[in-house]
Order: sequence, then structure tokens, then C-alpha cells
Amino acid sequence: MELIPAIDIMDGKCVRLREGNPQDVDVYYSNPLTAVQQFSDNGLNWIHVVDLDAALGFGQNTALIAKIIEKTDCNIQIGGGIRSLKKAKEYFALGAKRLVLGTLPIKKPMVAKKIIAEIGSENIGIAIDEKKGQISYSGWQDTSERNFLDYAISLDEKGIGSIIFTSTTRDGTLKGPDIEQINLLTEKVSTPIIASGGVGELDDLIQLKQTKAAGVIVGKALYEKRFSIREAKKVLDDAY
Repeated sequence: MELIPAIDIMDGKCVRLREGNPQDVDVYYSNPLTAVQQFSDNGLNWIHVVDLDAALGFGQNTALIAKIIEKTDCNIQIGGGIRSLKKAKEYFALGAKRLVLGTLPIKKPMVAKKIIAEIGSENIGIAIDEKKGQISYSGWQDTSERNFLDYAISLDEKGIGSIIFTSTTRDGTLKGPDIEQINLLTEKVSTPIIASGGVGELDDLIQLKQTKAAGVIVGKALYEKRFSIREAKKVLDDAY
């Protein structure tokens, strides 16, 4: 299972929100490049970067994200506010290895389809941000009535490169991931699942590994030093 650290950017800083609430924010680094360097030095393959300002409609951090891509050999997965083919192509031209679409496939599915066709499905991840069994979008400010599992199955049939699943009510809480829902996803779809939200201790990683998810995004637990990158990698690499 791939360990993917998260760098969420708001107002140019590396932050974490609790349950996606922009009013409940912890700032960990005034310069996200500090976090990037730490992750690079630990030999990680991927970093998950989210432009929260773009996702919430507050602005853009594109120039900073370009610096992140330039300064690291890690593969960069970018999400947050990718709402047009132009923006998707811009990020890909900068060197992003995977783009994560969340709102676009729900509000403008034809635009999302064009991005997938042009960038390539293997380079696209679709975000399923679950809240009470339904789909959250637009920076988690809106909710669709569609069931998250039905949505995942429909994406699976379209040959999407990966699904990034986040339990919004657990994100940033350190209370543990929703293992039951992640198990449902890995049982029902063949698309690789990257799990996100709630990881707070090493035992959470052991449980996630048993779900057969392809990867796990970890943010606050690393910043709060609940465990080290080395400890996390050992858990995910060892047989449990």
C-alpha cells in the first residue's frame, strides 16, 4: 500500500482543516515547501497536494504548486478547484502526474469527460468525498443525493485511473478511517482505491492495509507526529 502524505494549501500556507471546515484550521508550515522537502528526504513516491483556496472559490495557489513540482522528485497528485480543461492542461504541463477531479464530474460531466480523454484516464483520479452516505462537492460545501457506492460503481465502469475516497466527517479528526465503507468500495469496484480521512495511529494503517486499498493519504497524523514516515512505511511494507 502506498503512503501518500497530504499538503493542503490555504493562503499560501500548509494547513489542515477539521471535517473540511475552513473556519477550523491548523497551520503547520507557513511555507509548504518545508513539508515537501521532508517528504522528499524520506523517499516517498507521491505527495497529495490540494489547493483549498481554489476548491472553496477563494483564489488560486498555482504559482506555489508549480514551485512544489519543480522542487521535488516525488510524483505530485493535485486536487482542488480543477474546474476546466484549461486548468487541467496547465497543471499537467507543469509536471503533475495525477489530477484529482471532484466537483467537475458531478456538475459538468462532459467537461470532465474531455479532460479524461485528453489527459488520459490513467492520469486522472476521481474524488468521492462521502458525507452520510452521499457525495459532497464544491469544497464540501454542497451535497448530492447520489449514494457514494453507486457513484463509485459507475466510475468503475468508465475505466477511471483511481478513486480517492474521503470520509468527510473523519477528515482531520484523527479518529480513524471508515474501514467499513472502504471495504465496501474495494469489494465492489476494481478501480484502485486511495483512502483518505481519519488516520490517527499506526493501527489505522494496519486496518487499511487489510482492506486492499491501493494507497492511503495521511496528513494531520504526520504533522502532529503521531507516527513517523519511517514507522508508517514499515507498517505498510510488512506483512500483517
